[in-house]
This record gives sequence, C-alpha cells and structure tokens, in this order.
Amino acid sequence: MNVFDFIVILIVILWGGIGISAVYKKGNQFSSREILFLQGLYTFHMLVSLFFSSYILSNGGDAKAYWFMMPRFSIYNSWESYYRTGTSFILFLTYPLVKYLQLSFYTGGLLFAMVGFQGFIYLYSIIRKFTRKPVLLYGFQLFPYILFLPNLHFWSAGIGKDALSFFAIMLFYYSLFKLNKKWVWALFALFLAYHVRPHIALFLIVSSFVAILIDGKMKFSVKVALGLVMLLGAIFLFNSVVQFMRLDDVSTDSISQYSETKANNLTKGSGSAVALAGYPFPFKVFTFLYRPLFLDVNNSLAIVSSIENLMLLILSVLLLIMKPFSAFKKAPMPIKSILIFFVICTCAFAITLSNLGIMLRQKTPVICCLLIFIFWSFAYRLYLKNKVHY
Repeated sequence: MNVFDFIVILIVILWGGIGISAVYKKGNQFSSREILFLQGLYTFHMLVSLFFSSYILSNGGDAKAYWFMMPRFSIYNSWESYYRTGTSFILFLTYPLVKYLQLSFYTGGLLFAMVGFQGFIYLYSIIRKFTRKPVLLYGFQLFPYILFLPNLHFWSAGIGKDALSFFAIMLFYYSLFKLNKKWVWALFALFLAYHVRPHIALFLIVSSFVAILIDGKMKFSVKVALGLVMLLGAIFLFNSVVQFMRLDDVSTDSISQYSETKANNLTKGSGSAVALAGYPFPFKVFTFLYRPLFLDVNNSLAIVSSIENLMLLILSVLLLIMKPFSAFKKAPMPIKSILIFFVICTCAFAITLSNLGIMLRQKTPVICCLLIFIFWSFAYRLYLKNKVHY
C-alpha cells in the first residue's frame, strides 16, 4: 500500500462516516434515520466491493484486464489514445490510477464502488418520492431494506463498466424528475452512459422520447421542445451505436446475425452458459430476469442469486395483479420512461445474452428500474384504496 492508496481509503471512509451526512442533511433532504440507513448500506456496499475484488482475483474477470495492464500502459499506448467508447473508456479511466498513482486492485475497486453507490443514493431518492409509508410483504418491510440484496451491489461495487453504467442510469432518472433544474446532470449522465455503453445512452433517450410523447400532463410546448431534443439525440446516438455494434446496415437480417453471433460468443468456454438459441422469446426474457433459479445452482453465489430471483419473481407476479397499466397511465413522465427503458433493455439483452454471468452483470440497473415501477404501483394501489397520497 502506497500513500495514494492510503489517501483513497481515507476518502472512502470519510465519505461514509461524514460526507453522506454532511451533504444530504443539507436542506433536510434526508432525515437522520435515512442518513443512518444510507451509511449502513454504504458500509455493506464497500464490503461487497472487497469481496468482489477478491473474487475476481481468484476467478478472473474483465476487471483484471482493466487494471493489470502496466506493460501496455507504459510502452504501447498514450493515455489519450484510450479515449473512446466502450472498453477503451474504462482503460482511459484506469490508466492514471495504475500508471501514475499505482493504486492497488482493491483500492481501485473501492473508487469504482463509491461511484456505484452514488447510484443507490439516487435510486433511494427516486423511490422515496412516492413511498412515504412502509411497503409490507408478508409482514416484511420491503423498502428500503430490499436495497440490501447482494446481487444489486456485486457488479456495481468493482472495477468495470457496470458501476459507471448503473450510476449514469440512476443519475439520469433522478435528474429527469426536476429537469428544469438538473438538466446539466441529465446531460452528464447521458455523456457518461454513451462513453461506457453507447446503446444504454440510446435506450435512455428513446425511452424518454416515447414517455414525453405519451405523457398527458406536460404542456404541449414543453413536450414539443423536449421531444425534438430527444429525437435529435437519438438520431445522433443511433449512428454511433450502429458503428459500435459494427453493423454493415440496419436490417432485420444484420441485427439478427449480430444477436446470434453475440450469443454464440458468450456461450463459448463458459460454465454458466444457457443454450438460449432454441428458446421462445418469452423464455429468453424469463431467463434474463429471473435466472439462475434453484435448478441452476452450481455454487454458493448461485444460491444467493436464486433466492433473490425468487423474491423478484414474487414481486413481479404481485405487480401483474396491481393494475400495472393504470399505474403506468397515471405515472409521472420519468416513471413512464423508467418502465419503457426496462422493457427495451429486457428485450434487447434477452436476445443477445446467453451467459448467466453476463446476464447478472447487465441486469442490475434493469432490475432496479423494475423495482422503481413496482413501488410506484404499490403507491398507486394504496392511493386508489384510500384516496390519499402515499
């Protein structure tokens, strides 16, 4: 451990112990009880980060490739040469941390985990906007304690695209609720999402564009202005995503071929592959959202994932009996966009992914979007029952 490791670890500790309280007590944004909960969640998130780093060092993963590249960093490429989208952007971020600061792998993981946890603060803030009374399921208070589900934290607590992508998505939707005041943060979220995963930025814009068009509560002039901005952004990002996916043309055949190639590549050499090629589309969606289940268990981590997925499956069934279409119709524009984003991502990833490990990585923000809509539906159902705001 060098002096920079010590400084980063000190910052991590101070942010959890003092920073969260100092920032979010300002203006009574969160109560003392909520601050205490977030500090506990932060501690849990950092412990998961340490476990993540240890697991990756023992079992391998993309995070090692992002970090242990000292020969390539020092000999072959300059720092600015990595400034591109996708994997190169992660290397662009880790380059100074590895070459100049020489941080350890664990310390780098804590830095990425801090960014990922900020996404949880935004997630918490979004849900609490309409969840002011306990949401109980069989006597268990779901929110906010459901945020302790380990798999929500695992991939957002270590080096890689997932922590940054999760942060960007949650920041975007947090900003969308007060777009007139936080539009700069929304643009920053799109900027970051584009650099990490261009298709995610496109999905965010498309989902918001559709939500703006169908929302009946916005003024027509505002709807037209925002719609035009979103449409222009979608057009710009569409070409970037096509180039990123290396499609020669945008036809049904080319997209189908890309999906098949992607699925085959993810299946090769993986013990967690699922043969999705012959699955009907609904089964692919179910696999993406709710597997592994107990029949897929091959290690202790899969058991934890199975328990979580069973909980999510139960919540999804409950959602179907809570008038989800009415809840969607009455939802504010950001909630509509969140559900549309969930549907787009679920369909896209169900088609292209065939490896349970990759699915678990990609689906964290998708599941969080589902949870947001589930809690909104709980709130709307209580409103219909009692005619009082939840």
